[in-house]
Amino acid sequence: MATDFLILRLYEKEIPFVRLNTEDFLSEWYVNFMLGKDGSSFSIQLNNRQNIPGNMISGAYIRQPKLPLLNIAMEDQKFAERETGETLRSLWRSIKDHLWLNAPHNILRASNKPEQLRIAQEMGFLIPNTCITSDTELMLKFYEENQKDVIVKAVKHGFLYDGINAKVAATQLLDDESIYDLDQYAHLPMILQKRIHKYRDVRVTVVGEKVFATAIHSQNHKETEVDWRLADHYKIKLQHEPIILPENISKLCKKITSKFNLRYAAIDLVISKKGEYYFLELNPNGQWAWIEQITGVLIRDAIIEELGRKSEVSNEIC
Repeated sequence: MATDFLILRLYEKEIPFVRLNTEDFLSEWYVNFMLGKDGSSFSIQLNNRQNIPGNMISGAYIRQPKLPLLNIAMEDQKFAERETGETLRSLWRSIKDHLWLNAPHNILRASNKPEQLRIAQEMGFLIPNTCITSDTELMLKFYEENQKDVIVKAVKHGFLYDGINAKVAATQLLDDESIYDLDQYAHLPMILQKRIHKYRDVRVTVVGEKVFATAIHSQNHKETEVDWRLADHYKIKLQHEPIILPENISKLCKKITSKFNLRYAAIDLVISKKGEYYFLELNPNGQWAWIEQITGVLIRDAIIEELGRKSEVSNEIC
C-alpha cells in the first residue's frame, strides 16, 4: 500500500506522525468539536487517551478512507453510516486546505472524467475524440464516424478494490460483434473514444512543482496494448522508464493539477506513434508507490517535502 510505503519513509526520516485508519473510527480514535461564543476548535482523541488538538496538525494526507463496521441493528445501519460519514467529513473540512496534500473535497471535485477532458482540451492538451452516452444509436454513429477504431471504458473508473482483492474493468477495443449487439449490455453510460495508436503510455506524477514522468512500455505485449493495467492480471512485468516531458506538456500537467486546487495528481497520457501527447485522465488520489519501487524516483520524498510546505491555497466554503 502507498500509505505503508510513505510511513516507512517517515520512520526513516524520524518525522513524527499519527496514522488514523478511518475503519477504526469510534473504536480506536474519536473526534471532538467545540463551538460557541469563545470560538471553535476540534481535537482527535486516541484510545491511549492522547489528545491531539487540531491546531497541532501540520500536514495531512488521505488515501482510500472506509467507514467503520458498526455492531448495530440492521435497521439502524444506514442512519449510523450517514452520521459516521458526516462526522468524518466534518473532520476533513476542519483541517485547512493548505495543510492537506489534497483536501478531500478537492479530490471529489477533481474526479470527474468528462470535466477533466473538457478542461484539458481548453488548456491546450490533445484529447481523443470522445462520446459519453448510454444511447446505443449514438454509440453506433460514433463508432462508424471514427473508422470503427474505438475503445470503451468506465465513466468513473475501471478499478474495484474491496480491501483484499483488486479487479480491473479494463478499457476494451470495440469490434463489430460487440458494437452491433449493444442492446444486450449497454444499459449504463459509457465513455467511447477514438483509439490512439500508442508508442508508449505515460504516467505523470505531479507533486507541488515537481513532475515525475514514467513511460510504460505497454506496446511490448499484446495483452497490454489497449490497457496496460492488465499486466498484473497476465503476470507481465512491464518495462517502466523515467522520462523528461516536453516543457509545454510538463507545464500543462502542473496547470491542470493547480486548476483543481490539488498539490498532487496522477495523470495518464499517451504518446502516439506520431509522437503526439494525448491527455486521458487525471486521478487526484492515484497510486504512485509502484513507480518509485520500480524506477527509484523519489516520489515519497517529494510528498513529504510538499506536506511540510504550507500551500498558499486557503479553505473555501463550497
